[in-house]
Amino acid sequence: KQALEYYLKALGLDEKLKNELALASCYNNLGRVYLQLNTLDLALDFQKKALKIQEEQHEDADIAFTYNCLGTVYERTNKLPEAISSHERAIAIAVQVDNKEILKDAYGGLAEIYARQNNFQKAYQNYLLFDKAKEAILNKENSRSIFEVTAKYETDKKEKDNELLLKDKLNADLAASHQRTLLDIMIGGACGLLLLCIFVFRSY
Repeated sequence: KQALEYYLKALGLDEKLKNELALASCYNNLGRVYLQLNTLDLALDFQKKALKIQEEQHEDADIAFTYNCLGTVYERTNKLPEAISSHERAIAIAVQVDNKEILKDAYGGLAEIYARQNNFQKAYQNYLLFDKAKEAILNKENSRSIFEVTAKYETDKKEKDNELLLKDKLNADLAASHQRTLLDIMIGGACGLLLLCIFVFRSY
C-alpha cells in the first residue's frame, strides 16, 4: 500500500514535468505493484504504457525488462501464448544488449510456463538456460568482488609502502641533522681550542 501511494505521487510529479523516461519507470513500478496486489488489469495497463514510451525512446534494456513483466502478467491471467511471446521478445533484445539478468528472468518465466503446459522438455531446456544465466551473473559478481578486494589490498599496500618510505626519509633526515649538529660542535670546539692556544701563546 505504501509503495502504491509513493508511486502514484511520483506519477503525478513525472506527468507535470513531462519526464518521459521517469514516467515509463513509474508506470513499470506501478504495474509491478498492481501485480503483487493481484490487480491484473491495472498491472497489464501500466506495463503497456511503460512499453510504449520505452519503444519511442529506444531504451532496449528497459523494453526487454518490461516484456518480462508483461510475460508474468499474461502468465498470471492464463494467457500463456502471449506470455511466451513476451518472454521470447525479452530474450531477443537481452541477447543483443548482453543483459544476463533479463535473460535469467525470461528463461525462468518460460520454464514455469512450459511446465504448466506439461511440456517438460522445453521446461527443462529453459531451466538449463536460466541456470546458465544465473551462473554467469554470480561469476561476474564474484569477479567484481575479487577485483575490489585486490584493488583495496594494492591500495592499502601502497599506502603502507608510502608510510614506510616517509618514515625512512624522516629517520634519514633526523640522522643527517644529528650528524650536522655533531660536526658543528666539533668545529666549534676545535675553533675554541685554537683560540685558547693562540691566547696562551701570546701570553708568553
